[in-house]
Amino acid sequence: MKAKLRALFRERRDQLSIEEREQGNQQLVSRTLEVFDKVITQASMGVYYPQGSEASIQGLFKYPYRFYLPRIQDFSNARMGFYLTDFSNLEKNKWGIFEPPANAPLIDGLSLEILFIPLLAFDSKGGRLGQGKGFYDRYLDRFTGKRVGVAYDCQFFDGDLPMEEHDHCLDLVITPTATYLF
Repeated sequence: MKAKLRALFRERRDQLSIEEREQGNQQLVSRTLEVFDKVITQASMGVYYPQGSEASIQGLFKYPYRFYLPRIQDFSNARMGFYLTDFSNLEKNKWGIFEPPANAPLIDGLSLEILFIPLLAFDSKGGRLGQGKGFYDRYLDRFTGKRVGVAYDCQFFDGDLPMEEHDHCLDLVITPTATYLF
């Protein structure tokens, strides 16, 4: 079931035109700044560098906030850590994902206040369907801050996503046209 849903929502996202994605990404940045207006300048934020057609909040990266990007620490056990970055010296890992260098400062998982999380689909209860490797779910096992999904509107699943014991729900999801609180 999850594999079919992943394929369906990846296809939905991929079908957005470049213009629709660019406009949606600008709206995502504006909405994110509205939602986190009072805390964003002080917060330590975990972000992701978008891959392919993923929803992007890269427009935030020009602001002087404290951003931490994930770096894969152990692929076989789906472990990652978040490292301070200014986006000037990112490296592409062997899977084509941009990461901070290994010598960047690592932040304790409990110290991040906001974590922006990519997804393929989300539902009305905060359920999240990711890529299926478990990196974010394992990280969320020890994360105590705000869990924020970033998505396009077409990624909403009208129903309950299949959730397993290890899956984590989100606190909110920001799309170009709405903010969902759970």
